[in-house]
Amino acid sequence: MVSEDEKFNPASATREMFTQAINRALNDMTDAQIESLVQSAVGTEMSQRQMADLNLQTAIESSVSAIRSEMTQKASTSDVTAAVADEAAARQAADTTVYNDAAELVTDETAARQSADAELHDAVGAVAALGAKNLLKVTSATQTINGVTFTVNNDQTITVNGTNTGTSTALFVINDIPLQSGIAYTLSGCPSGGSTATYYIGSLDTTNWQEFTTDIGNGNTATLNEPKTIRFRIGIRSGVTVNNLVFKPMLRLAEITDSTYVPYAPTNRELYEMILALQSGRSVQSSAASLMQAGRLDAELSDAQEVTDDA
Repeated sequence: MVSEDEKFNPASATREMFTQAINRALNDMTDAQIESLVQSAVGTEMSQRQMADLNLQTAIESSVSAIRSEMTQKASTSDVTAAVADEAAARQAADTTVYNDAAELVTDETAARQSADAELHDAVGAVAALGAKNLLKVTSATQTINGVTFTVNNDQTITVNGTNTGTSTALFVINDIPLQSGIAYTLSGCPSGGSTATYYIGSLDTTNWQEFTTDIGNGNTATLNEPKTIRFRIGIRSGVTVNNLVFKPMLRLAEITDSTYVPYAPTNRELYEMILALQSGRSVQSSAASLMQAGRLDAELSDAQEVTDDA
């Protein structure tokens, strides 16, 4: 019986034949030929390994380049995102600033308008309640005092010329008018450059002859503690020379900030009282006296008396 080892194996036989053929070829070759063959085989192996290494290096470098490119793109995207965020923040800050500035301007404008409206309301209310803008009527006629001539013009301004040759102040009385207590009055109308030593518009309490207020060209405001009759007058000191000096005497409620001169005019209240007096047959003087006691007389008695006489 044949064992497994003794059975014919074609693969083993082929390998054996191939080995025997190689051995015979090697036996027939010289040492130089064998060495050359080995070197060629080794060179081929090394060349193949170098090529594989080169391919591996190229692949590695390509991967590194791809990774770097991706990182650069990500960094660029991050920079763009940051720049966009910064721009958005800057625009939002600018918009906020513009909004705040606009809101502040609107607030300031609103406050200014409200203040102006309140001021106008107070001024109009004061004029309606207490009289016209200029409460000071000129009742004296043109005259010369101590060499100084006071000329009353049609608009109730007063032109002053001459040299005070007297030893005392030349005093031109404008009018005596009753004023209420607790109300601020502003006196104006003295030409610029005045002083208490040269020329001025002054006023005195007719009860005790104490000074109430004086204007030397800038206007002056004062308030009475109790109702008083105040005398207003223009003063030119002794030795002072004036040439065509125009006084524009005006007494107004301090709520009226406009200092532009306007002549005296009777108030609506006074005209109404005069009409009632004429209709009832009462004398205008009697009606005026009641107004004086109430502190609202603007001294239009002479004009009203002419109306009564004509009637």
